[in-house]
Amino acid sequence: MLSCVLYGQDYDPPDGYYDNASGLTGTALRNAAYEIINDHTWHPYTEDPETDTWDILDEADQDPDNSSNILDVYLNASYTKAGGGNSNYNREHTWPKSYGFEKLENYNYPYTDCHALFLAFDNYNSSRTNKPYDDCDENCTEKITEVNNNWGGGSGSYPGNSNWTDGGSTTGDGSSPSSGDKWETWKERQGDVARALFYLDVRYAGDDHGSTGEPEPDLILTDNLGQIVCRTETHYGSSANVANTNDRRAYMGLLSTLIQWHEDDPVDAVEQRRNHIVYGYQGNRNPFIDNPTWVNSIFGLADIIITEIADPNDDTGARYIEIHNSGGSSVTLTDYYIIRFTNGNSAATSNIDLSSYTLAAGDFLIFAVNSTTFSSTFSAGSATVVDAASGGPADSNGDDNLAIVTEASEQTFDHTDSDTYDIVDMFGVVGEDGSGIWHEFEDGRAERVSTATSASGATASSSDWNCWSDSDVYLAGTSQGSTNAISTTTAYTSNGFDPGAWDGYRSVSISGDGGFRMMSSPVAGQIYSDLLSELWTQGMTSADVTSGDANVWTYDGSSWSALDDITGSGSGAS
Repeated sequence: MLSCVLYGQDYDPPDGYYDNASGLTGTALRNAAYEIINDHTWHPYTEDPETDTWDILDEADQDPDNSSNILDVYLNASYTKAGGGNSNYNREHTWPKSYGFEKLENYNYPYTDCHALFLAFDNYNSSRTNKPYDDCDENCTEKITEVNNNWGGGSGSYPGNSNWTDGGSTTGDGSSPSSGDKWETWKERQGDVARALFYLDVRYAGDDHGSTGEPEPDLILTDNLGQIVCRTETHYGSSANVANTNDRRAYMGLLSTLIQWHEDDPVDAVEQRRNHIVYGYQGNRNPFIDNPTWVNSIFGLADIIITEIADPNDDTGARYIEIHNSGGSSVTLTDYYIIRFTNGNSAATSNIDLSSYTLAAGDFLIFAVNSTTFSSTFSAGSATVVDAASGGPADSNGDDNLAIVTEASEQTFDHTDSDTYDIVDMFGVVGEDGSGIWHEFEDGRAERVSTATSASGATASSSDWNCWSDSDVYLAGTSQGSTNAISTTTAYTSNGFDPGAWDGYRSVSISGDGGFRMMSSPVAGQIYSDLLSELWTQGMTSADVTSGDANVWTYDGSSWSALDDITGSGSGAS
């Protein structure tokens, strides 16, 4: 049996297939791609003698070196084509069917969608079960691969050419996987499974099929494990193909991991051929195989990040939050919000709507509790300063958590409902009061480190932040001790507040040999204390430098000496 696409043909899409998506980005591109690939032709899961998923997959997953065999996705083993009932391989739902479309019925489209079904070694498929895709480490259990198609083989060293896994399956209606439940696909197929899930997210938007009228789920990729919920057949209606007939939403992840896998494992000829074979049967294509750059346009984490949050003890009216566009192009912030989780609350308590703003590449946008007080206290250069009033995200008292979010697809934003937004960038840990830990900035400030120029997604890393409070200082997540706590009686500049400048970009360099060393920073002015903090992180002590406000220092083998600011404009030397 052959599809209408023969092995060995050109694997490019037909001329004009993606014309309606030309020149689009973001949500507009997502919507256009959906209209191109939806309402595909359904084939049964198992039904002889009709063409079913076994027939399609035996052709689509054909071993490039042996047309009589298939090449499985996880073990990389080559098995004789056998279809259903064989003892070597079965069918792997890359998006586990227990997360949204468990009930097998005629016209359950995602259940039988061959763009996201792969032939897999039985044992490994059982081991993966319904674990989310996520990176493991050397402490996980290794699942080796065989050598085939010039891929695979070897074992014993993470990550090597192996799959890695930890944790177990998620069972029981309403249960979610834990952070320890994960499956890391081996490196030659990471991109394949990632692009399969990107396809599912766009293809299934919660609509009814245009030809059969059958209901379809709204499949959504996320980094939030709490949104990934197991639904058993008891949760389905008598004829529904979707697990939740109210909103049809179902989640899988982890999104940020899948984006990275897509980047690390580019599209290859094996995947292109597979896409073309499935297209021959279903009549639709995986657009992320044909257009890999669409992943970043539709799913990519934006370059809009939080760079500084201030709670100056001198005057609470001067509190502010600063966001920054660290990307290379201007971003219109439609459907973007800043949300605040007060203290240890697990639900956001307030928001700032960013939809009316556009942030140019490299620019800052500052929201101040009182813009008049702010402007009389700080100089923010060319940055836009907005009066955000009290009680909102700009009014954090140093133990709150904050995030930049976007409105979720098919949702109406409500900061109290995490299902209605996707986290772009996160400061702190939702549900965890910052007092006494790495994300406290009470009476002080939190500033992003210079290397953390990309949005974090839903999970913040302590190493991405320097936090000064009246009880401790944490530099890149490491406590410096209470003796280094910020002074609440000195000038703002002495405590490093720098709205509109992000000294987090500062790099402190120490260079030289033969008895001469130089310490420098590209930031002009009153930055001695910040330089000293950086030096402490390198193992130096306060005895090495005692005073001064220069940003260039020399060391003669026994002591440091301050030089005048030689930068003029603050562009610096190093």
